[in-house]
Amino acid sequence: MIAHVMLALGVLSGTLLWGQEARTPQTPVTREEIHRAVTDELRQQGVREDELPRLDDIELPAALFAAAGRTLRVAAVRWEADRARAQFRLECASGQCVPFLVDVRVERSAFHALLISKPPSKQARPPTVVRTGDRARVVFLGDRLHLAAAVTCLEHGAEGDIIRVRNQDGAIFRARILGPGWLEVLPQRERSIR
Repeated sequence: MIAHVMLALGVLSGTLLWGQEARTPQTPVTREEIHRAVTDELRQQGVREDELPRLDDIELPAALFAAAGRTLRVAAVRWEADRARAQFRLECASGQCVPFLVDVRVERSAFHALLISKPPSKQARPPTVVRTGDRARVVFLGDRLHLAAAVTCLEHGAEGDIIRVRNQDGAIFRARILGPGWLEVLPQRERSIR
């Protein structure tokens, strides 16, 4: 259902991105690529090899596509204590992909201790990157379909936060903030029509 809604949004706003493949070859972002970027970052932060997350600890949000030959890098890390996970914001060099979030399952390890033992100033809430009334782009990434549409943010939020947004037709739905001006569509609760 959400795919149909997003397809309609993309068609109405004229922002379908599937033609992008014709200009720049797109390939799937693999779990191995993400794992390599995450573990490289953690090694730089001093995490020991035996404490690095395993490949199956990486939870992909959906099928992700980006320009062939891309280079992934970690832009930010956020600890989510209630879920016992770290959330990594990854991006590609030179705008080869839309920034995206990846969850990493973490149990008791030095990485866990490293994140929760940072000074309070580093644990403070991330800065607000969208505000009520801001215009932004919301993306839907499917297996072979990439859609983007213009929306208006209805709430303030930082990277990783879930906020309400309104499309140009007035429909309100939830999206996760990927970065300044970029959000990702979340699965919406289905409503029964009576």
